Amino acid sequence: MPGPSKEELENYWKNSRQYFDELAKYYLESDREYYNKNIAPFYNNPFRRSGTQGSGSGGSKLILAVAMFLVIAAGAAVFLLVSTNSDSDDKKDVKEETQQSYQKRAGATDTVKVKDSNEYYEKGASYFDNEDYENAEKYLKLVPRKDKNYPDAIRKLKKIAEMKIEKDKKDERRVKSQPLQRLN
Repeated sequence: MPGPSKEELENYWKNSRQYFDELAKYYLESDREYYNKNIAPFYNNPFRRSGTQGSGSGGSKLILAVAMFLVIAAGAAVFLLVSTNSDSDDKKDVKEETQQSYQKRAGATDTVKVKDSNEYYEKGASYFDNEDYENAEKYLKLVPRKDKNYPDAIRKLKKIAEMKIEKDKKDERRVKSQPLQRLN
């Protein structure tokens, strides 16, 4: 007795699993060679669908889960790359806005617009020489680190800070030297 064809076994596997299992049990006991050649592959293949048409076996579900994980991981990687690029753009924007706000504050006392970083130093040094330390400080703070005059600008800013401290000490001494007055 040759047994059902592969197409018939496939049909039983998909549509009548109980009948397929009974056939498998029969051929396992009676014709081991037929069972190993035609029926065992159904049980050994994790990708073969069992039961009704819509339900998948554990193997196909595993493949689907791995594929979904890879899609999510790829999406996360793209998101990180895009957000990193936008962060560096945001940092550039903040730096430009900060520099523009310094320029606006420095330009509030003068109507002359300063365009070149070298002009910041020249303007600050001019105010420093004329002993207008408040405006000198504003412009000297705008000198970028790349500028060749940056070390001199820092030196002048330190001198301005020292002069402010000395002035505060003199004011403090003057207040202390006055006699105490009684208030009634």
